[in-house]
Amino acid sequence: MWFGATCRGDRDGGLQRKPVRHRATVAALVFVALVLALARPAAAATAQQGDAIVNVATARSQTDPPIDSAPATVRVRIASAGTLTLLQYAPRSPGAAPEAIAQGAYQNGPAPTGTLQPLPAPRLAGASAPLDLSQNLPLLQTSSYHQGDPVFIRVADSDQNLDRTVRDTVLVTVTDDLTGDLEIVRLTEDGPDTGLFVGYVPTQRTLSLAAARTGALLSSTPYDGVLQVAEGSRLLARYTDAYSGDALSAAAVVDPFSLVFDSATGLPVNGASVTVVDVATGQAATALSDDGIASFPSTVVSGTSARDGNGRVYPFAPGEFRFPFLRPGSYRFEVTPPAGFSAPSKATDAALQALPGAPFTVMSPGSRGEPFVLEPGPAMRIDVPLDPASVALWVQKTASREVVGVGDALSYEISVTNADKQSAAASVLAVDALPPGFRYRRGSAQRNGSAIADPQISLDGQVLTFDLGDLPPSGAASVRFLVTVGAGAQVGTVATNVATASSAGGGRSNRAEASVRVSDDFFSARSFILGRVSTGKCDAKDGVGDEGVPGIRVVLEDGTLAISDGKG
Repeated sequence: MWFGATCRGDRDGGLQRKPVRHRATVAALVFVALVLALARPAAAATAQQGDAIVNVATARSQTDPPIDSAPATVRVRIASAGTLTLLQYAPRSPGAAPEAIAQGAYQNGPAPTGTLQPLPAPRLAGASAPLDLSQNLPLLQTSSYHQGDPVFIRVADSDQNLDRTVRDTVLVTVTDDLTGDLEIVRLTEDGPDTGLFVGYVPTQRTLSLAAARTGALLSSTPYDGVLQVAEGSRLLARYTDAYSGDALSAAAVVDPFSLVFDSATGLPVNGASVTVVDVATGQAATALSDDGIASFPSTVVSGTSARDGNGRVYPFAPGEFRFPFLRPGSYRFEVTPPAGFSAPSKATDAALQALPGAPFTVMSPGSRGEPFVLEPGPAMRIDVPLDPASVALWVQKTASREVVGVGDALSYEISVTNADKQSAAASVLAVDALPPGFRYRRGSAQRNGSAIADPQISLDGQVLTFDLGDLPPSGAASVRFLVTVGAGAQVGTVATNVATASSAGGGRSNRAEASVRVSDDFFSARSFILGRVSTGKCDAKDGVGDEGVPGIRVVLEDGTLAISDGKG
């Protein structure tokens, strides 16, 4: 549309104004209309999340046809709080919810250079075929995964629902603390206008857990679409919403180790034999390694290690044990505790969670020998508490003599009996407290008649600690050793020796005593001077002079005196 104006001079040489004319008509009526079209049902009163608002400018005149500008579209976006959840494939779990999963994608480098590349369909460890994404997948919230299984991720964030007619997408970053791997994956809305975004990242076991035990990072390749993990590692998913400012995260453990621990202290317990039993058959279950193919022992010992059928060694930290792969089914643990402990534990869950080192994953059923059900997915963590055995230890103490003198050697014997007929006593220690002046004679210790190493001796030499090892139920051990009565012994008193015993499981014994009297033996603590007072020459030989002279007082420097008798 064009508007113009003309002007020309009048007779007086001045200017005469003429009316502005449209080139088509003088009486033109011109207006511009701004039309806002809201792309949503007319019945709604207010704009909703994801609504499209279209802006069109139109120019009209009386003669020319209307002219419309190109439409400018904006979307209604209302900031909202989001959530991030980690999920696992759980087809048999009643709590699983079906989710529509689109084919995933990963970013092959950091922003802004990285581009999205397609991911293959998710596949479970050991499975021959991938999961069918044309069907909804049953997913369940989880805090643990098995190596090789996909990690499913869900973000609920309605302010990312930018188009109500299509499935929008968001990006999530996933890392592993032991391998150092980092992957960025795309989540796709599970349907138009839902605000729920779901996706996945494959996982793969990296090499050498032993290196991870030393604190070294395991090998990985970031931005390759596969998250490298290791048993016991911790993966972290993070999502940032730049519009609302949300920064969300969720963590999970890969193949967590179960723990055998002391129900009284919370400390790990090594040496517990754990067998996984198939409830259906009552026999030891078939366990497999992490690849779901190689065999794995059905009985392991906490705090040691295990070896699978391919020769791979699985090291366990103190108190830990693990069965990498079990088929879905019903199982139970048979636990043979080490000496000094008993199972199943009688401690309550509340008492256990109050211990140092809590929280423990004490599950009922499972932790106390009850059957538990395994669904497809990662191995469950089931911690096993053991109660310290309150075994009764009985101690007797005897001495080889009742009376001793300074310089004498004396033999003592300590007898320790495990009075418990069912539980062994672990790491039994016999402790002997010697009287003042009594000293242990090195190399003299014997256990049940055979020579043993010298006991641990306190700095003052008064306390002896003998290591008797484990005592089986109703078992006993005796220790015999020699002591020397030194000059520090209190002559004329009764010297009492005290013996006690203890075990690693908290067992305590009675207090046993043996007493001896320390006497003043002849010539042991005093000396005698013998002489004779007689008449005669000074050089006379003994007994040559006259008869002895009685009544003579002989006085020593300390005032001690003696009076000669009738023979002098």
